[in-house]
Amino acid sequence: MNKNFKETYFLIDWRWMYDNKFFSDFFKEEFLKKSKMYNYFSIIRPAGKGIFGITIRENAREDILNVEKVPEIRYFLPYYPLASIPVYFTYDFRFTNFYKEKENYLRILNDFDFTFKKNFDYFTLKPYFSLSAINYLNSDFNKFNFITETGINFSSIFTNRNISFIPSFSFYTRTVNQKPENLIKFDEFEEKNNGNFFGINLKWDLNSETDLTGDIEIENEYDIGRNSFGNIFLKYEFENKRFKVEGDNEYDIENKLYKFGVNSISYEKEKYKFSIGTRFENESDTSGIETWFEQKLKNDWRYRIGFFYDFDSEKLTNQTYEIWKNIHCLTIDFRISKDEKNFSFYVFVLPSVFFENKWQRRFEKWK
Repeated sequence: MNKNFKETYFLIDWRWMYDNKFFSDFFKEEFLKKSKMYNYFSIIRPAGKGIFGITIRENAREDILNVEKVPEIRYFLPYYPLASIPVYFTYDFRFTNFYKEKENYLRILNDFDFTFKKNFDYFTLKPYFSLSAINYLNSDFNKFNFITETGINFSSIFTNRNISFIPSFSFYTRTVNQKPENLIKFDEFEEKNNGNFFGINLKWDLNSETDLTGDIEIENEYDIGRNSFGNIFLKYEFENKRFKVEGDNEYDIENKLYKFGVNSISYEKEKYKFSIGTRFENESDTSGIETWFEQKLKNDWRYRIGFFYDFDSEKLTNQTYEIWKNIHCLTIDFRISKDEKNFSFYVFVLPSVFFENKWQRRFEKWK
């Protein structure tokens, strides 16, 4: 549930099940939609020129989600102009109680960023300097990490009638007091290492006169001193009135490993919807094709038929058959689900407003 109360934004996305195996067996589709997603509660509101927030992130009994925030207090000041010069200041403060492997760890983060921006005829130049002061306050893990980064970013834009190409290149050097192997990993700040780096981001935006819109983005980082590439990230989304093609992929160049991929093609016309796509995640051994068909009927009836084909077992490992009926402000949802070991059905009666919030993309992870 998410709701705006005047200037305050409230969000809660929470689930609890005593036995996750039962949840996986008998509510397979719901389990896949929500797996790898933390329970999440936050209150965010403006505070002067910045944003203040309180967040609780809980692992929802998922072993792989092993870094909880209980809680995190954060103040974020977006790019703020300094005087009349084109220099922008960003400040990020986080006080976090991390819970990992049955231990609590307190961390205080102060992150400062100064960016100069200058537009030229054919490109934009952005030199920047950032520093992060990070305190770890546990008695058996009492450390201080000071990170500085200096770099320059070049970006441009090339357009014709329908397509915009936006390349961005960054060169930067970074120094840290504590190397990643001396720290406990909580988020990206514990992964930062000394070195000189080259980053690249390529983006294409399509704005067609034929109502076809979309974008594609490729991102990668190269460590110059260690002669190694980071993971490649590829995201794309294109759609017109009836078709939509979208994907989110990650590839580990160093280990030649495809780590994650969600790719879909969907079609919608009047009362009909159809979708087919690949689902892959190396960590969970998920590899297959998901497809479903949906049709709206008269008198607010609607049904869907879905299948998941697993590449490894070469079988249809999951089938779902679902019927909805709207009655005034309520939605009745009847579903039959079958996999290799289980057969189940259930009936839900829910306020129709619950169906107005779209589910997160499958396997999406909270940051």
